Amino acid sequence: NSGQGRRTQAALGMPLGYGLSASLNMSRRSGGFRTLAQTGQGAGEELDQQGERQWGAGVNYSSRDWGAFSGFWSTYAGQGSTQHSRMGATWSQTYSRANLSLSVQRESSSSAMGGRGDSVYLTVSLPLGSKRRLSTFARHDEHRGSRTGVRYAEQLSDTMDYSMGMERTQNGQTDFNARLSALPRYTSVDLGYSRNSVGLSRYDAGLRGGLVLHEGGVTLSPYPVRET
Repeated sequence: NSGQGRRTQAALGMPLGYGLSASLNMSRRSGGFRTLAQTGQGAGEELDQQGERQWGAGVNYSSRDWGAFSGFWSTYAGQGSTQHSRMGATWSQTYSRANLSLSVQRESSSSAMGGRGDSVYLTVSLPLGSKRRLSTFARHDEHRGSRTGVRYAEQLSDTMDYSMGMERTQNGQTDFNARLSALPRYTSVDLGYSRNSVGLSRYDAGLRGGLVLHEGGVTLSPYPVRET
């Protein structure tokens, strides 16, 4: 409670037996509520004066013979009369060593931008030994059309892995991307490269880790540092 508004959240999970479970969640924010990060904003801003409401439900099922299934539904209402809703389902199963996954989703919105509409995503993943994996996928949505692609990933050591992928759109354009992740002694390193069909290239790099200052000096870690 911020003094001017209130936020309420609730979640419920229910095991139903035979590999089946269900969940419900709700979130409601009244007009005027602010988080600590928003306390410096102006009191008259429109976003703070609008309430928000979110509801969601999900169901999960898993069995050795039929694979794993999950379904969800969610809706959001806020900022005047804007409403968003999403619903979808995902099924996955392993045949021999290959993993097959199928996902369908529908998204709608009352805003001027509209939702993404219907989308379908199919993935087939095959391990090539204990440290290599080849994946192919096909996806379709109403905004970007149909796309197909392939990705190869390999773990070079306990502290280094890389992946390469290509994606082709329905009009024949092809994009390429690659990523290298390493875990040296003092930091976590991510390097990426991508090139699209018109020849534009993009590079990115990231370093993550932790640093602790103490009486004995400085200690570096490739992982986030929490309690010291």
